[in-house]
Amino acid sequence: MAFDMKKLENLALLLASHPKVRELGITKLYKLIFFCDVTHLREHGESITGSEYIKYQYGPVPSRAEKALKLLERDKAVVVSRIIIDKAGDLGRMQIKANRRPDKSV
Repeated sequence: MAFDMKKLENLALLLASHPKVRELGITKLYKLIFFCDVTHLREHGESITGSEYIKYQYGPVPSRAEKALKLLERDKAVVVSRIIIDKAGDLGRMQIKANRRPDKSV
């Protein structure tokens, strides 16, 4: 299956808007996309997004995930913000919130 940017964007929106997914950061989002693709591949013989994955220190990353996230931000479909964890402001993490529902027909 060929890569499909719309499917990657809508899968990210689905995960970001899902009520059981809490504290969604970028690493967690990428891992969830990977697990969705692998599960679908095992059960149906093809992945959802058709994405290739890059091996990073904290887990697999879809090769075009950063571009998809930037497109979603540009379209105001998601908001990516930095959450400060410590009082000094040195430690933080990114948080992703969906502003719209995914198009499940894709």
